[in-house]
Amino acid sequence: MGIKRIILVASMAFAAIAVAGPASASALEWTKHSAPLEANEKIGLTGTLELVIPTGAMDCEVHAEAKLTANTSTGEVEKIEITTNTCKGTGSLTNCQVVNDTVAALPWTMHITAALEITITDMTITLNNKAGTGCPIPATVFHIPTVTAKPDFTEVISSLELSGAGTGGTGITMNGSLSVTPKATYGVF
Repeated sequence: MGIKRIILVASMAFAAIAVAGPASASALEWTKHSAPLEANEKIGLTGTLELVIPTGAMDCEVHAEAKLTANTSTGEVEKIEITTNTCKGTGSLTNCQVVNDTVAALPWTMHITAALEITITDMTITLNNKAGTGCPIPATVFHIPTVTAKPDFTEVISSLELSGAGTGGTGITMNGSLSVTPKATYGVF
């Protein structure tokens, strides 16, 4: 084999390695104290959600529990409780008094994205309002197909900023800020 052919074969091999990337590159996954999560773990989430319709909004305190699945980029929101007596309306929802809520289709799937954010899919929350309070609607259904949760720090998450929108130009959106417990223990990598 001639020297030109050896150089050509070597160049092609190096190019293939450069395109493929390093063999040790890891997939996205949950971490605990900056190391890959070795067993499934649960985290707590507490904060405020702002659920918005085109003519008003409702801010409610929430408490949730999520499971992080070891050695994967997935997890599940397994439980969510809305403290209905904390809900405060604005705009057309100012006079609404939330008496109960319905959270549909739990668990909601969570997935780490390439941007090191977390997506939560198919969130549906219904807030049922007390009759006779001057509230123009008996219930408000918030269906958000994809919610993005941006961690404050990807290596040690203490809080998540949430945002998402309904489909089809409905004007329904959801925003929020949730504290993660335990703080600064889990991350995404």
